[in-house]
Amino acid sequence: GGGGGMHEALVLEGYQHHALMRIGQPSNVAPDKCRPRCGANPEPLGAREDQQLLQARASAVRTYRWLQGLPSNVERLSMSGMQLEVDDAILVEDFLRRRGRNLVELDLKSNRLDCKALLHILAGLRHTPKLAGLALGENPLWQGAASSQLGKLLGDTLEQHCPKLERLGLGGTGLQDDDVKFLAAAIKSHSSLKQLGLSGCKVTRTGVESLALAAGSARTALHTLVLTRFLLLLLHDSR
Repeated sequence: GGGGGMHEALVLEGYQHHALMRIGQPSNVAPDKCRPRCGANPEPLGAREDQQLLQARASAVRTYRWLQGLPSNVERLSMSGMQLEVDDAILVEDFLRRRGRNLVELDLKSNRLDCKALLHILAGLRHTPKLAGLALGENPLWQGAASSQLGKLLGDTLEQHCPKLERLGLGGTGLQDDDVKFLAAAIKSHSSLKQLGLSGCKVTRTGVESLALAAGSARTALHTLVLTRFLLLLLHDSR
């Protein structure tokens, strides 16, 4: 009857949607007509299946397929030098949200991530409670929307969402003294962060002094500050 035909149409639209998604193409099927596929190895789509994510999957097909091929319990994720940009960062955020619970190391060095892309990465870090190492060096974080708040964004994320982070690499990201002040405020009460890399940044003596003061806090673990490729400052004895 008419009801059966309508049901069949919905089923076909659902298969069309998931087939397009699997090859990284945008779907023109309305969200209310899509349901997660059942069967072996279903791909959890979740509430973030919005237009922005669909567009990112269509634009950054290589990154989407690469992330899809990773094991669900991945502990170390290296995407250094993969020319990642904003759409790739949206996919990384979605990956971390769904599968980042066991992640210990995240390497995003030497990409094209600006501050707009960083916002997506930082949002994903809310779902990586075990993260101990984060490398963001050699990315143009000083560019893009919200770049004036770069230091605050990093400091807030460190303080609120990365309690176990031990190593943070920010060399070559354009950080300045004002940014470092926000980082220092977060580091002052961070009991895990031991090493901070700032080589190639625009940090002067003022910024270094703010970090040195933070390292003097009884609650901080920070003991190593990398200022250049040839200058490593030991802030206090690491025990």
